[in-house]
Amino acid sequence: MTFRKKQKQGLKGTRSSSAFSLAAAMVILVHSSSSSGMTNEEFNLRASKAQQKLLIADEIKRNTTMHDELRQRYIFATDGVHAKAKAIFKSSSEWVAGWKNYIDTFNQGNISNYDRYLDESKKFFDKQAVKLEEIASSMEQIRRVATDSQSEMALTFSPSDQLTMQQTSRIRQLQQNHQNLIAAIASISEKSQDKLGELQLIQDTGLKAVTLKIKQRLLKEGSAPLEEAMARYNEMVLRVKLVTPLKKQLDVAAQLMTDLSLNFGYHRAKDLHNKSMQQCNAARQAIQSSTLGDRSKSLSLTDINSVCASIENNWQAVSNSGLGVRDMALEHNALMKLKYQNLCRQRDPAIDCATFKLLSDLNQEFFNTATETDLKDLEYRWSLVEILKP
Repeated sequence: MTFRKKQKQGLKGTRSSSAFSLAAAMVILVHSSSSSGMTNEEFNLRASKAQQKLLIADEIKRNTTMHDELRQRYIFATDGVHAKAKAIFKSSSEWVAGWKNYIDTFNQGNISNYDRYLDESKKFFDKQAVKLEEIASSMEQIRRVATDSQSEMALTFSPSDQLTMQQTSRIRQLQQNHQNLIAAIASISEKSQDKLGELQLIQDTGLKAVTLKIKQRLLKEGSAPLEEAMARYNEMVLRVKLVTPLKKQLDVAAQLMTDLSLNFGYHRAKDLHNKSMQQCNAARQAIQSSTLGDRSKSLSLTDINSVCASIENNWQAVSNSGLGVRDMALEHNALMKLKYQNLCRQRDPAIDCATFKLLSDLNQEFFNTATETDLKDLEYRWSLVEILKP
């Protein structure tokens, strides 16, 4: 049985109660027709109308349930989009406060030991750059959910001329509520993207403000030759702006590769390895072609190569595990079930527990007959259980 067939089988199961109701209605209809002398044509017409009415009621119930689940999962869950956005804005405020405090207290710092000053400044700038990259990554998760929701969260109703006024009103209200839900997610995403632009502007402004203050203090105190000191500072800033975000992105990939290696996520690891090696080469090229000095280039390349080596080593670990692709898929499925089953028992899970149940119910027959494409699809389906996936 293929994964797609298993999906269809799961969908059939959700309609079993409606099928029973339809069968019961048909029995009643047959009985009434035999006792009233109804013609076959009249019977077929009444049967068709009865079937349509039951299907309409089933669709309203199914779409209402889906809307309520999506609203709960995306908006009200403890780790849903709304909660994620609140956390982002809190982190953003703390990030801005960090810049303000650094600039406000700049004149209290000691720049007589200029080497030490540059080291301490770089630590602060690196911290801010990494935090900004983390905020941007979280905002990208929300943007992706907002984009996906436009197509994946659509309600579907079959056209029918058997709608009652009450059903028509209910469908219109449900569709409006659902559009409001999608609009709310889109609004959260737009506000997050606007905030990112503000933060990037603050970072640029903060660096310019610090540059001006350094120049003023060097001129006033004469603690280091101005031209040489500013050149070293500007190179440090360039390294932070160029290398730190690149390394952070690769650090995230390295962490994900570690998780995939431990959980036998072979196909996702393979795709991630290919993408990461391209990022590694692009990072090396960007550093080599930059205006950084030789020492800064060497240090930056060492940092990048270290992370890229970690990604490569973990890829080799999973690709040379000694297990076949099918066996790794079985192990991955079992480990994912363990990972998510407790989350689905929580009151407000921010994961797709319906998909979790479908995937966790796959039996040995599926794995015996699945193609490699099915197994890869299954891995990526597991990654979609989490709404705000990395």
